[in-house]
Amino acid sequence: MTAILQNMSDFTETSGAAAYQAAEGAASSTQAFHEAIFSEYDVTPVGTDPLIAFAVKSPTNSKTAEIYGFELASQHFFGETGFGYQFNYTTVEGDIGYENGSDPSEDQFALPGLSDTLNLVGIYEKDGLSARLAYNWRDSFLSQVNRSVGSTRNPEYTDSVEQLDLNVSYEFDSGVTVALDAINLTGEGQRKYGRNKNATFFVQELDPRYVFSARYTF
Repeated sequence: MTAILQNMSDFTETSGAAAYQAAEGAASSTQAFHEAIFSEYDVTPVGTDPLIAFAVKSPTNSKTAEIYGFELASQHFFGETGFGYQFNYTTVEGDIGYENGSDPSEDQFALPGLSDTLNLVGIYEKDGLSARLAYNWRDSFLSQVNRSVGSTRNPEYTDSVEQLDLNVSYEFDSGVTVALDAINLTGEGQRKYGRNKNATFFVQELDPRYVFSARYTF
């Protein structure tokens, strides 16, 4: 475009139509047409040229914050009965949270993904039979900071969830193992909300899932 603007006399109907048509006819595509123009004319800078705008991005450190918490874990089998359990409880907190009563037009700094979790598993392992019944719980947590809705900025929280899973397998003497996995037995769903639990952003209903498998070892 700049080459054409600087040589308008060559591209008028009266004086330069032939030059324009020759360049256009030699081009089988837009890129070829551009190359034909550039090979014929030089582009020189002039004082009226518009300024070029550059977008410059560079990494920067965010604000500082601290995470603290503790974990309790235990595992035990009761003698030769085959019964046992696994237990784990973790709590995680940060020294900076999201202020729900703040101005919704302003961004905030907060630590997402921090919540307490608990896992309790009942186990049976004996004579080729393996069974595990697992209870998993996670408390509500901040999943997104400054969620943009129009001109406002809002937090997004994921509601607390608990789930019950079952795994049962049996290994035959022939080397064949069959297994059944039942995931989310109680059909727990998921819900996400904003500054309070009435400001629901997302709701998902989930059903239990069952997976049957077989494996042969030789």
